Amino acid sequence: MAVVKIDVLALRGFIAKYKASFGHTRLGDYNEIYKWKAVKCFQDNWDIEAPDFHAMLRAALAQTRNLLANANNFPKGMLEDFAKIRPEEVREMFRNLFDESIGVQTRAKRFAERAAELRTLNPVWKQDYQTPNAISTYLWLRYPDKYYIYKYSVIKDNAQKLCGMDMPTGKLDRMVFGFDLYDAICAELAKDAELVKMSQDSLS
Repeated sequence: MAVVKIDVLALRGFIAKYKASFGHTRLGDYNEIYKWKAVKCFQDNWDIEAPDFHAMLRAALAQTRNLLANANNFPKGMLEDFAKIRPEEVREMFRNLFDESIGVQTRAKRFAERAAELRTLNPVWKQDYQTPNAISTYLWLRYPDKYYIYKYSVIKDNAQKLCGMDMPTGKLDRMVFGFDLYDAICAELAKDAELVKMSQDSLS
């Protein structure tokens, strides 16, 4: 991971606005608490050695909601279809994706390539939907203290507002840049004792 320099003063301004709307975003209409529930569900159910890998995967991803399924984008459903007909191959895809001894960009690339190959098994399947957004979500579910959900529009906006720079060009380059950017933001958030307490107090 590379070090990304951010405009700390600008970030503190955004943090102040976030704290002012915390109740609304964490527990109110946006209900961001479901992301914590999605992680807990995954952590409670994930077992790479499960005899019935397809059933285990469905249980592990059961509470991801719009993180892995939204309008015209169905990574969770497609992944479960893959696991239904080729469970051992999908098991190996995740074994490799979660292998921290290998660089994250290499792992993500291999995962995407294998998903593209599995898609060709059924002519009805027009897309595999295993984008950097979906792959980052799997990484985040498995290692929530290390990875983040990558979304191009959000990273682009943050890069412009906090770094005054454009995104890299490659899709996976952008994902890794997003992880680096969020690492820099996270380091500053951790210094805000009030925000940390607000976050901790909102969780059961």
